[in-house]
Amino acid sequence: MSDEHGKRDRRGSPPNRVVFSTDAFPAHLDSRARQRIWIEQTEARFGTFDTSYSEDHPFEAHHTITDFGGVQFLEGRSTLARVKRTSQNIANDGSYDFFLHVNFGSLPTLARQCGQELELTQGSMAFTSLAEAGVAEFTPLETTWSVCVPRILLSELVQSPDDLVMHQLDPNAHASRFLKDYLAFLFRRNDVVQDPAVTTHVGRTVADLVALALGASREAAEIAAFRGTRAAQLQLILASIDAGFSDPRFSTHDLSVRLGLSQRSIQNILSATGQPFSERVLERRLQKARKMLSDPQCSRMKVSEIALASGFADAPYFNRCFRRRFGASPTQYRP
Repeated sequence: MSDEHGKRDRRGSPPNRVVFSTDAFPAHLDSRARQRIWIEQTEARFGTFDTSYSEDHPFEAHHTITDFGGVQFLEGRSTLARVKRTSQNIANDGSYDFFLHVNFGSLPTLARQCGQELELTQGSMAFTSLAEAGVAEFTPLETTWSVCVPRILLSELVQSPDDLVMHQLDPNAHASRFLKDYLAFLFRRNDVVQDPAVTTHVGRTVADLVALALGASREAAEIAAFRGTRAAQLQLILASIDAGFSDPRFSTHDLSVRLGLSQRSIQNILSATGQPFSERVLERRLQKARKMLSDPQCSRMKVSEIALASGFADAPYFNRCFRRRFGASPTQYRP
C-alpha cells in the first residue's frame, strides 16, 4: 500500500531484520521456480522489476534486509546480472522511494538512469530513485549494499530530491565520509534491534546524513547536522574505542588520526554523553580484566599479564583501579 507521497508504509512491519536465501527453498525446485519465489519476495517490498540472471550459474540468492524506522538496509549476493525498472513497473506499483547505493567491494557496478550512466567503484556512493526508469548491472555472486530511504523522510530535508537522482556523492566531502563509515558500521552489525526508539533514531540519522551528503538546504542542514553528524560521530568513536582500548598506548590522538576528527571534538562529543574518553576507556579495560580473571581458560595467566592484555601498562595502577571499581584486588577476585 502507498500513500499520496508514494511511500510504502513499513513502520509496523516486524521483525527489524528479514533474511531469505534460496538455500532454504525446497531442494526439488529448479532455477526458474527459485527465481519466481525470490522475485515475489523482493517485489513485495520494493516494487516490480525486469530481471536477468547469469547463465553460467544455477540461480541462487541470499539477501538480508534490516529495517531502521522505515529506512531499509539491503545486503545481497545472487546470480542476478541485470535489473531494469520500466515506466510500466512504476505505473503498476507506485513505489517512489530513493536508493543510496554504496560499493564496499572491489568490483564495480553500473547504473543508468535519467539519461546518465555511473560506474560505482570501490568506496563510491550514488543516489537513484524508484520513480525513474533505469538499469543496474552487477557482477554475479558479488555482494551488493544499498539503502532504501523513504521519499517522505528525505523530502523533509532536501528540496526537490528528484533533481539529485544519479548524483554521485563526493567521497572526500566530510558528510559523505561519515555517511559511508556509519553505513559500514551498521552493515557489519549481526544483532537485531527490537527497541523502536533505537531503530527510529538510527533511520533518522541515516536520512540526515544522506541529506547532508546530497546538499540539504541551510535550514534542513542545520537540523540534520545536529541529529545526524553528531550521532554518527559518536557511534564511530565508540566503535573505535571498543576496537582499540586493549592497546596500552591507545589515546585520543589515535582516534583523531583514524576518524579525521580533532582531539577536542572527540572529547566534546564524549563529554556530552556524561562519560569522557579516559573514563570510558578505563571502564572497558576494567571490564575486560574482570572477565579474564573469572575465565577458567585464563587461570594460568599472571595478574600482570591480564592487566597488560586489558590495556594497563602499569600493574600497580591496575590493582588500585580494580580494587576501587570492584571492591576487591584482582587476586581476590579470581575463583
